[in-house]
Parts: sequence; structure tokens; C-alpha cells
Amino acid sequence: MKFKNRISLYRALMFPMIAILLILFTVFTTLWQFDYRWITTEHSQKLLTALNENIETKLVRYLNEPLRVNQMIAATISLRKDYLNLDASNIQELLKKSTETYSSELPQISVYGYGDENQNFVGIRINDDGSKSLMLKDSRTEGFLNI
Repeated sequence: MKFKNRISLYRALMFPMIAILLILFTVFTTLWQFDYRWITTEHSQKLLTALNENIETKLVRYLNEPLRVNQMIAATISLRKDYLNLDASNIQELLKKSTETYSSELPQISVYGYGDENQNFVGIRINDDGSKSLMLKDSRTEGFLNI
């Protein structure tokens, strides 16, 4: 029997080699895409976690700073025993200095104030235009709140 459709040795070797190369290329491309998606997902999760922690840290600091300033002012008033005076002029000066010191660093604080058991109150309010208003109720105002 004669074979009319003979395949040359070159074609007999090249077709399987090309098929193997195409299969390997397809497998490696598929694995690379899967690995790339996995790496992208991992890095995005790490990046989002880092951003979330950074925002949370800044927010906690932003919300805790007014409390710390209030505690420092209260400790200073307590140590100097400024609360014993009938008028609150010493406390007023302390609040004025605190306002000057902290208003640029802590824009979230709009009022620095102090009130005591004797119904005295001293407060300095920072207005929207940057000006300051004194809120005062002590023996100098005869028990009335003046702003």
C-alpha cells in the first residue's frame, strides 16, 4: 500500500512541539493572571488597612486633644488655687493664654471655659472670623452673664 498523504519528518516533529508550546503558554498565562489578581488583592487589602488605621489614629487624636487641653487647664487652675477668688480674673488670663497657645494647633476647639460651684463662669469663644469673645459671670458682673 502506498501512502499518498505522507507527512514529512519536519511536520511530524513540529506539530507536537508547537502544540506543547501553545499549551505551556496558555497554562503560564492563566497562572500569571491568577497570581497577578491574588497579588493585587493582597496589596489593596494591605493598603486599605493602612489607610484605615491612619485615619482612625488621626480621628482619635482629633477627638482626644480637646479633653487633654481641658484637663491641663483644670490642673493648672487647681494647682494655683485660682478657683478660690471671688472674681475670675486669674482664670480669665489663663484661658486667654491657652486660647493664644492652642487655637492654631487645635481648630476643633471653639470655646475655652471654666465654671465653678459658686456659679462663676469664664469663657473665651473663638468666632468664625477669628475674633474672640469673652463670656463672664462673676463678682465683677454682679452674677450676670456678659458676653
